[in-house]
Amino acid sequence: MGPQHPSTHGVLRLILEIDGETVTDARAGIGYLHTGIEKNLEYRTWTQGTTFVTRMDYLMPIVNETVYCLAVERLLGITDQVPDRATVLRVLLMELNRISSHLVYVAMGGTELGATTVAVFGFRDREMCLDVLELITGLRMNHAYVRPGGLAQDLPPGAVDQVREFIKKLRRNLVEYDKLVVGNPLFKARMQGVGYLDLAGSLALGATGPILRAAGLPHDLRKSDPYCGYETYDFEVPTVDTCDSFGRLLVRMEEIRQSLRIMEQCLDRLEPGPVMVADRKIAWPAQLALGPDGLGNSLDHIKKIMGTSMEALIHHFKLVTEGFRGTAGTGVRGGGVAQGGAGRPRRQRRRHPALPGALPRPLLHQPPVHGGDVRGRPGRRRHRRRGQHRPGHGRLRQVTGIQLGMPRLPAPDYPEDVRARLAADAGEVIARYPDSRSALLPLLHLVQAEEGHVSRTGIRFCAGQLGLTTAEVTAVATFYTMYRREPGGDYQVGVCTNTLCAVLGGDAIFDALKSHLGVENGGTTDDGKVTLEHIECNAACDYAPVVMVNWEFFDNQTVESAKRIVDDLRAGRTVEPTRGAPLCTHRETSRLLAGFPDERPGAVEAGGGAGPASLAGLRLARGEDGTARVGPPRGVPHGRDAQEPGSEEGEG
Repeated sequence: MGPQHPSTHGVLRLILEIDGETVTDARAGIGYLHTGIEKNLEYRTWTQGTTFVTRMDYLMPIVNETVYCLAVERLLGITDQVPDRATVLRVLLMELNRISSHLVYVAMGGTELGATTVAVFGFRDREMCLDVLELITGLRMNHAYVRPGGLAQDLPPGAVDQVREFIKKLRRNLVEYDKLVVGNPLFKARMQGVGYLDLAGSLALGATGPILRAAGLPHDLRKSDPYCGYETYDFEVPTVDTCDSFGRLLVRMEEIRQSLRIMEQCLDRLEPGPVMVADRKIAWPAQLALGPDGLGNSLDHIKKIMGTSMEALIHHFKLVTEGFRGTAGTGVRGGGVAQGGAGRPRRQRRRHPALPGALPRPLLHQPPVHGGDVRGRPGRRRHRRRGQHRPGHGRLRQVTGIQLGMPRLPAPDYPEDVRARLAADAGEVIARYPDSRSALLPLLHLVQAEEGHVSRTGIRFCAGQLGLTTAEVTAVATFYTMYRREPGGDYQVGVCTNTLCAVLGGDAIFDALKSHLGVENGGTTDDGKVTLEHIECNAACDYAPVVMVNWEFFDNQTVESAKRIVDDLRAGRTVEPTRGAPLCTHRETSRLLAGFPDERPGAVEAGGGAGPASLAGLRLARGEDGTARVGPPRGVPHGRDAQEPGSEEGEG
């Protein structure tokens, strides 16, 4: 998928393994945002290089600029000449940039989990970060503010007060994240124990940052190899030992707090002074101002060098067009490497920390099987040897028999009597539609009623009846979740784990049934009676938590009531849903969905019905004065036991 896919913005290719419409494995193919920055820098002056490196990562532009400039300054031998005020401001802006980046992580993580409110909060606070960056640098991103030897310009008037106000507001807002994110049971359920990568695996892959610190190692260059005077600041390196996605979230949230501490110390240390080295062979003789056409040299400065000082004009021209002269050697700082040359880098290399952060993903996303894996959690599938796929890169790929041209065995056919019976029923179904192709959905239900799932034999039968290819039929059968592709139990028990049901007890019910039945999600009991699965939404939020059996509803469930349902099903006892006709097996249900009548006692065709709506949610809201109760409602009558229509409650 990709890199042209719109959801990946043309920069990411995903190598997918699919079974119909189900993605069984996904690996990232990186390298599609290759802007040639390192090579471009060989044709630019040292100062012009900042306009390139700031675009390497739009979430952390200030950090990229600083890493590059520190390497250049070490190469030039002017590290100790950088003014203290410039160094403090670099630290201030890097920590502000770190906060902005972490807020995007939290916001977009909430979006991926379906918690869009978290995204609103995260981008609300990131907007405050960008406002400060724009005030100081003139731009919201791609700043080119950090320059070799110092900074492009000093703080504007009122910047210190605005930064202090930002710190106060964000510290107050962080309390909301503790409640909405860190303390959210949905975040915990979907992140704890997920994406497990232990310390040994992190070190082997070269992972750094929150990935490494969430594995328990307090490794941070600001402490282990300090730069910009970080050794003089009072802050902690947050760590946890969970080795999972939730731990990485906790590390980032605490890092935001530590960054605020550092920013406060930066403001307290600011002293008046220059923000660029005194050596005029390195410092650009620029006086920036915001004009009608954007940020540039002030008119007063241009008048001076153009009208009163020919030497200043020549020096300005030579410094801008040719750049200052570097020395032979190599300057290294963090991930930035610069080799000296005449006026421009001879070689520039950047090792971005995001690269090893992307490498563990193929290991983290493997389904569990028996056996261990030194790269991650015991019980994960052993890593298959594969390279990072780039266009035209076919090495280290698994080759299947189908790719080698080996014939695939044909699907077996139905016995003659079964085929004749299905053909007669299919003819009745097809006759209902003016276009025979419209009968595909009920025909798939018909073959599912025969075998309990849509097999390759059923696919071929439907294709033959409608004059379609098996590929066309398979595309439809794999698109809809109402069609099974593998054998299952007589009763498909689905527990809703979407937001409302999960909060009111759906997650607890699902976990209890897994333990009670001894199966995982999608598993079938040994007696072939029950297949358990979680469902994202049963569209019955008024009755949460809801359990569905063969598409019939069981409202306001508890752990114990759900256990009784599956026990009765396995024992062969009659089970009636909260609403609708008595339960029938999955095969019987599929035949009904194919359009054949239901003649069982109590069925709709036989005079039964769903009965009045329970209105349990409305009654609960009125009883709680409009406030929903935390936890599933207890003792609320529902289904056929609900209040009869005609009463005040029923009419409401």
